[in-house]
Amino acid sequence: MRKTLRMVLLALLPLMPVTLLAEGPTPDDQAVPVRGTVTDGRGPIPGANVLLKGTTIGTATDAVGSFAIQAASADDILVFSFIGYKTQEIRIGSQTSITVTLEADVATLSEVVVVGAVLKTSDLTGSVSSLSGDKLKDIPTASVTQAMTGRMTGVLIQNSPGVSGGASIKIRGNNSIQFGANPIFVVDGLIMDGGFNLINPSDIETINVLKDASATSIYGSRGANGVVLITTRKGKKGEGKVTYDGWYGIQNFSRTVPRMGAKDIFNLRADAYANAYMDANPGADRQGYVNSLLDPSNPLTPFAPYEFDTYLSGKSYNWLNEVTRSGAQQNHALSLSKATDQGSYFVSFNYTNNKGLMEIRTTTGSPVALTSNKM
Repeated sequence: MRKTLRMVLLALLPLMPVTLLAEGPTPDDQAVPVRGTVTDGRGPIPGANVLLKGTTIGTATDAVGSFAIQAASADDILVFSFIGYKTQEIRIGSQTSITVTLEADVATLSEVVVVGAVLKTSDLTGSVSSLSGDKLKDIPTASVTQAMTGRMTGVLIQNSPGVSGGASIKIRGNNSIQFGANPIFVVDGLIMDGGFNLINPSDIETINVLKDASATSIYGSRGANGVVLITTRKGKKGEGKVTYDGWYGIQNFSRTVPRMGAKDIFNLRADAYANAYMDANPGADRQGYVNSLLDPSNPLTPFAPYEFDTYLSGKSYNWLNEVTRSGAQQNHALSLSKATDQGSYFVSFNYTNNKGLMEIRTTTGSPVALTSNKM
């Protein structure tokens, strides 16, 4: 019996390696190295999250949007996510190199504010007011400060009626007696000391106003009066776009101050002389004195002959009508934009003409803006 069993084992011995090989790991169960790039259609996304679904294994993209990860099998699913973008899932399969394009999530964009670095609104230590470029399009004005007026909480804007179109901006009142009250303007990361009204509102993507500690924590003492962050439009990936935006408007006085005519001024002067006469002669006849003033033949009357002629004829002259008019405004903006894997560009041409309510005031401007980003 023992001899028979030994012979059976010896007969099965050559088959054992084959059996072990058949029960070994299959190619699908082997580790799969995966590399790739995460972009948003305009450029790479640094810091994007790459996670194996159902596990805690993950990585983040580097400065150029690249990543590398080891998957357990070809059936694993990679989950790509980043703040402000829609999460995307991709099955690995036979792919060893993956390029992922994340789409912006409009619903979550309000959770992020660009303040020199990307921060969540909940992480800011102060208050932030925001105004989108789409809302600016509904405001017929060629001035950034006029577009902001009355639309941002805690921001008081007093536009100058002068030709320069300047404005005084105060964020939550006066914060300094010696160094003024105007905030600083930061356009696409660059601090502007003036001339921000030269920016065409049609070129603006968003306006954010930082208040309190959120301004000083990033811009130091210069941000003590607040910071106005302006982000301009950029080219978007896809077919090139040509956009035209224009409007025309009429200006008139909504209300004018009541004015005195020639007859009113004549009577006012007569009353003034009568008051002075009665102060010196309390018991005198006031009406008799007034009648003597209105007598052209009286040599003591203070009025000149031409003043009597105007008074008796009822003529008058409206000086305000001679220096004012119905104003007209027009603004025309033409932009060209496009983005590819190599870079993006946004070019805009703007013409504005403001024929003011005063005869001497007419302003014209033709700024050109160029934004280019090379990947």
